[in-house]
Amino acid sequence: MRSPTLRRFGLLALASTLAACGGSAPDAQPRAAAATTAAADSQPPVSVPVPNPAADTLRSVVTSLAEGSCTTVRVDEETGGSTQECPGLGGYEVLVLDDDARMSITLRAPDGAEQPLVLWGTITSAFSSLGDSLEWRVRGAGESAAPEALIVEVRANESPEDPERVTVYRAVAKVGPGGSCVTHKLDAAATRDQVLRAADSAADSAADTPCLAPPGS
Repeated sequence: MRSPTLRRFGLLALASTLAACGGSAPDAQPRAAAATTAAADSQPPVSVPVPNPAADTLRSVVTSLAEGSCTTVRVDEETGGSTQECPGLGGYEVLVLDDDARMSITLRAPDGAEQPLVLWGTITSAFSSLGDSLEWRVRGAGESAAPEALIVEVRANESPEDPERVTVYRAVAKVGPGGSCVTHKLDAAATRDQVLRAADSAADSAADTPCLAPPGS
């Protein structure tokens, strides 16, 4: 049986051996992990762009053609024809033309170029009037909103036997810096969905969508 002195000597020797062999090594791994985590936390956050589908989606904005919203800018004393300026959108000015009881629209683009829609030829040559509003199909929001198509109601008196009879059409036009023109003529049987599809098609495929030509042209 060993004496207490020998046992204490043995324990002291074991402790010295552990210290020499790195007995504190088990603490090294947590310290290294903590250092790695701290380094990662110090890195600046990476900004990942989030796509915004709404920015590329066509939506409707309505402007007024009602009498109280427009200003008469020209009157022809000989023919009685007139031009009114009505609210526009996206830098476009709207000129409503009234001549010989027939109505049409000319857009004035942001660069000042005039873009006649010739509704009194492309939609009807009969006596006509326009609805009280323009529906624009635009892309983007705020000041960046860009009109790409519009929809306007044309009311025509096409029956000589019944002058009070009104035929309603929806004129769809593509709008853009390359020019604006009527692309679709839809009658009263067209559904709201069909009218919007025609307008969005004119907007999405503007370069490939032909302009309607007045009959006989």
